[in-house]
Amino acid sequence: MLPPELLRLGRIQANLIAAVAANFIFYGLLFSLTLWLENERGLSPVMTGIAFLPMMLPMCFLPLLTGRLVHRFGARPLILVSLVVDVAVGALLAFVGPHSPLALVILPQVVLAVGTTLAIPGITADMAVATPPRFAATGQGALNAARQAGSALGVAVLGTLGTVHE
Repeated sequence: MLPPELLRLGRIQANLIAAVAANFIFYGLLFSLTLWLENERGLSPVMTGIAFLPMMLPMCFLPLLTGRLVHRFGARPLILVSLVVDVAVGALLAFVGPHSPLALVILPQVVLAVGTTLAIPGITADMAVATPPRFAATGQGALNAARQAGSALGVAVLGTLGTVHE
């Protein structure tokens, strides 16, 4: 159980909601794109993995800069912009068809990776600052639980979108 006084803090609530949203979008899209690339585009699992490689580059290197960006602009603006970018990418990918150029799928994936890679460290940093010291471990545990819940919900909800047939 989480302490009610921790959950009453507005910044804590906002960070937990942002964490659910970021992981919902990222992992939900990642899962549904995997299914879509294999089932609709006819890519093999190996080629699908290769199609995701450009997405992994920002995830490898951007965390090295995220701390500086959070320090310079603040965590909350960075989180907000990142979540807007992630939602926009999801909306864009909703309009990609089976005959669209693969670049129209890969480029948004890279942007999604940038958005999520900026959001999660920003949320983690803001959570650490916003959580009262006596609840530091509890706050980070709640954040990780929120992220895992967002991932599971994203896969469950967005993963079913590709299975709807006419």
